[in-house]
Amino acid sequence: MFDELVAGCQRHEHFRDQYHVNEKIRQRPGWVWKRGLVDCLHHKVRQHDLEGVHCCLDMLEGENSNAEEEENVRKLRAYLKRN
Repeated sequence: MFDELVAGCQRHEHFRDQYHVNEKIRQRPGWVWKRGLVDCLHHKVRQHDLEGVHCCLDMLEGENSNAEEEENVRKLRAYLKRN
């Protein structure tokens, strides 16, 4: 259905609403005990600070202790990049 709506468009932008972005940020790094990192990521996203978002994600990667956590950070990074 979406393809039919934008069939004649030269360009369109697809984005997530604030609720879904915040939910994803809260869920993916749920294993992080230092909530300050997650709060920082929320703040950087709200400020549209792309460099700050990458910095927060890099710090989250440093907190990984297993492959599942590493995968969650990778998925969160990809999600934020797409949306």
